[in-house]
Amino acid sequence: RFTSYTWHPEVNILFYVTNVNSEDIIRYYNVDSKISGTVETGTLSNRYISVSPKGNYLLFTFSGYKDNSFHFINCENKGDNTNVNCCGNKSTGHKIGVAKLEIQ
Repeated sequence: RFTSYTWHPEVNILFYVTNVNSEDIIRYYNVDSKISGTVETGTLSNRYISVSPKGNYLLFTFSGYKDNSFHFINCENKGDNTNVNCCGNKSTGHKIGVAKLEIQ
């Protein structure tokens, strides 16, 4: 399976991709507090993670979306009831996602 990881530039948090139930999800581990969890992106097959220089955004790629009716604003098929031909189709390649990080 795929492996990717990155450190937060301001705090001791490691973000990493791991496989759970045949899906690559993004998780985190705070070294100081020993707290871990999942970064809920709503996306599938997450890869190539990176944290922005100030640590406020997580950049990643993905190929698929958990909600099969979701469409991006610029999707040429957004009138369809499902996203199997665009946003949610794993065979169309990876898309770029950005998650805003809110560190407590």
